[in-house]
Amino acid sequence: MTDLLGKELLRHFHVFSHAVESVLQNSVAAKVSGGTLSFRQVSLLVLVSSKGGHLVGDVVHFLGVSYAAASQTVDKLVKLGHVNLESDPRDRRVKRISITPKGADVARRFQEEQERRLHRVLREYDAETLQNFSVSLADMSALLLATGQDEGEKTCLQCGIFDVRGCVLDGETETACPYQNHWDEHAEPPPPSTSIK
Repeated sequence: MTDLLGKELLRHFHVFSHAVESVLQNSVAAKVSGGTLSFRQVSLLVLVSSKGGHLVGDVVHFLGVSYAAASQTVDKLVKLGHVNLESDPRDRRVKRISITPKGADVARRFQEEQERRLHRVLREYDAETLQNFSVSLADMSALLLATGQDEGEKTCLQCGIFDVRGCVLDGETETACPYQNHWDEHAEPPPPSTSIK
């Protein structure tokens, strides 16, 4: 690969990731929350709504932030009535986060609005092109994680908000997801009444 092609790819990766962040994440989060929540906060609502109760430690690994920052995020969501924070019945010192109907509604509307916006783009392409693009994105993400990180570095791609079966890169890379590893230790199934697609 030439240096020019590499620079051109890097440019397009940057533009694509910024477009996704702006149009499908930040803008949608602001719209469905009335401007009160960031994309990170809404993504946490989607995660808890789809996968059930979480611990603050899960939030640390999912968002890739400090315990203090994770606690701050959860506290804001509690104050706004989007999640509850309750003692774990097995260990009263442990606090479990659960979704409220208000939080589940924001999560549902977020996913619906993302799908609506994405559909306007996807209808411009045939199924085969989209399938090939999807596979290429997954392959390149796995390769980037496998070869681009320093030894011992672990990154959560936050794919749990899109796929309740686990990390979309499972088996694709030797780089273990810190969130998925932490989650697997104590996961509980989501309550049927608050699950969303």
